[in-house]
This record gives sequence, C-alpha cells and structure tokens, in this order.
Amino acid sequence: MNTLILFASPNKKGRTNMLLEEYLRNAKIEGEIVNLYESNISPCIDCGFCSSKKGECSIKDDMTDLYDKLQKFENIVIASPMYFGMFPAPLKALIDRTQVLWCKKYVFNDKIEVKRNGIMVITAGNEWGGMLEPMTKVGKYFYNTIGCELKDIVFIPNTDNEKIHELHREIKEEAIRKGEKFRDY
Repeated sequence: MNTLILFASPNKKGRTNMLLEEYLRNAKIEGEIVNLYESNISPCIDCGFCSSKKGECSIKDDMTDLYDKLQKFENIVIASPMYFGMFPAPLKALIDRTQVLWCKKYVFNDKIEVKRNGIMVITAGNEWGGMLEPMTKVGKYFYNTIGCELKDIVFIPNTDNEKIHELHREIKEEAIRKGEKFRDY
C-alpha cells in the first residue's frame, strides 16, 4: 500500500514519532513522510479562487505538490500531538487549504470514486473525558474531503507522564494492537 504520512510534531524524536514508528512497523506500512513543520504551507485566505479554478489555489507554496499526493496515496496517515484540544497550526493550515479539493468535489462535481484509508496517530500530554472528539470530527471532515474513510485512531494520552518506561510499553502495546487490526482492512 502506498502511504502518505503527514507528520505534525515539531519534535522529530518525540513521543508522537515513537508511536508513529511503532504503529507503522506493526501494521507493516511504509510510506512517504511529509514533515509539516519543515513545509511552507500558508493559511487559507478565503479568496474564492478555488471555486472558480478547478483544483487550483491562488497561493503557490508546498501545498501545490501536496494536492496531488492527497489524491493519489491509498493511505493518508496523520501523526500529530494534541495542542489545546486540536491539531497544531501547520496541520490545521494544510486541512484548511484542502478547500481546493472540497471545491473540486462539490462545486465542480469531480467525485473521487475510490475509497481510501485515513489513519490518525495522536498523542496528548494529559487526559480528560471527550478530549479526542474535536480532533476526530475535524479529521473525519478532512478525510471525507480528500476521499478517504477514517479507519483507525491510535491515541496515547498522558505523554507528559514521568513514568517514561511504562509509557513506552503502553505505546508499543497500543501500536501492536492497532497495527494488527489495520492489516485486516
């Protein structure tokens, strides 16, 4: 399976990366990683250009190449920490900029026939009831826009926990469990 991984953590060696690596290894997934903190993606300016030019955005930056990738890859993985109950700014900018693909789909009726898989790998420093709901909802909207179905969410809260060895074990166990499940899709 060809997989595009949208890595949305500023910490290349942090817990989000650790969870992602374990998940990919156990699900036997390989793919292209796009580090969104190293990408130049401006926020959407609601200029309306995408509703008049099918598949085009007035802003020319790294999204130009990503539009094609978001439509081609079979699996789209979001790997992200939770910041104030939501995705970090670079990923949120990418999601907002998929308005181009939303217009392509709904304004120009260029439907994507092939259903592809969406996967979210999320970490959070703490834990409270319902904390994953906003990210799940936005993730579903994003995946629907690009022609994917959200198939799996791997979520590890409490990553600020001082018991790091126990956390590493939990991350590995969750990644193994979810990775084995993903192979069934």
